[in-house]
Amino acid sequence: MTSMRRWWLLASPMVVLASGVLTASAAWADRDPWVAGSNWLFVRAGYARNGAANAASGGEGYGFGFRHVLRTSKVNDWKLLGVKPLGFLHWTLFKNCSIGAFAEYDVLGRFGSASEIEIPAAVELTRFFMWKSAARPYVTLGTGPFYRKTYRTGNDFARVTVGNFVATGFDTPVAPNQMLGFDVRLARVNSENNPVNPVFGAGQNKVTDSGGVNHKATHWSAKLAYSVHY
Repeated sequence: MTSMRRWWLLASPMVVLASGVLTASAAWADRDPWVAGSNWLFVRAGYARNGAANAASGGEGYGFGFRHVLRTSKVNDWKLLGVKPLGFLHWTLFKNCSIGAFAEYDVLGRFGSASEIEIPAAVELTRFFMWKSAARPYVTLGTGPFYRKTYRTGNDFARVTVGNFVATGFDTPVAPNQMLGFDVRLARVNSENNPVNPVFGAGQNKVTDSGGVNHKATHWSAKLAYSVHY
């Protein structure tokens, strides 16, 4: 069974559910998902891949997470010992923003029975764009530990490295307190295989113009998402 077929079997039920996403009406939801104080629980499933040189074709991935929509904070109202030291700064922070955390399980690629697997667990800050439409896009920045390992290669390794990522996508209400969406994320992760793996090779070892070696590669994913909010 090819990796694309595995991904299709995993994601096809969500594809059917998402077929009407772009025409869904925001009026279907009985509560505004983006109101300050709202909480989201979500699951995602789709495709993931390691963009390192000579990496295998991508595979399936899934994950779950949590978001909390923040209340705005006015900098000029901050107090320190009863005094407003920044009263001259009329800035409003966290408007249409949320904080969150997630964990995922991604099969970045396969060669035969050998697999490269990554399990990121990260925190994120998301900014929503409040368009006058059912579907509303967002941009996310995040960071956290990325656990990466190989399986059935004859000389498996496992290690943890810190990765940073940017994500974008959209969510739209489809039923009371329920939403569907689509999420694309790009993470920069140390992808060196040291020692050289007998199946996946050396991983990312690109010589830079300055004579150094860049071990970071882009790991990316594209996943459908289902969430409930309260």
